[in-house]
Parts: sequence; C-alpha cells; structure tokens
Amino acid sequence: MKETKLIQQATEAIYELDTIADLKVVQEAIKGRWDEIERREAVAVSSRFRVGDRVLFDTRRGAVFGKIVSFGPKNVKVVADGGMRWKVAPSLLREVSP
Repeated sequence: MKETKLIQQATEAIYELDTIADLKVVQEAIKGRWDEIERREAVAVSSRFRVGDRVLFDTRRGAVFGKIVSFGPKNVKVVADGGMRWKVAPSLLREVSP
C-alpha cells in the first residue's frame, strides 16, 4: 500500500490523541467506514456474479474451486467442490469458466 499524504496526516493525528476514549472514537469511525466499503464491494460483486456461478479463491493451502450458494451483507457463501462451506470476501472471488 502506498502511503499517501492523507494517510500520513491521519496517522499523525492519531498519535496526537491522549486518551483511550479518543482512540475509541477513531476506532469506531474506522470500523464504520470499513463496513461501508465492504457493503459497497458486496453490491459490486453481486452484480458480477449470480447464485450457481463457479468461482475460485486462494487460501494459504492453495486455490479453492466452488459454487456460489448465497450472498450475505459482507460475504459470499461458497460450497467448495469437496463439499466444504466457505464465507469469502467478495473481492477475493474470481470467475471460473464452466
């Protein structure tokens, strides 16, 4: 990740905070923004994929192939070819040709 001027300013401002209460306010703001971005990504993915589509995503143990079974507010539920169920962040999914 490239550190932009905005990130640098935000980081410096965080280090100037003196209380845990102030840090909790910042933490809640970050969490809210994070959730908002995840929801936006999920909407974008649901327009790219449909239930039943074959997808691929990477894990520490290698690639997992499976089929989309449902969409959640933040994750896509995938059943792997071996039967295991996964909740996957939409940004990690790639389409697989049938």
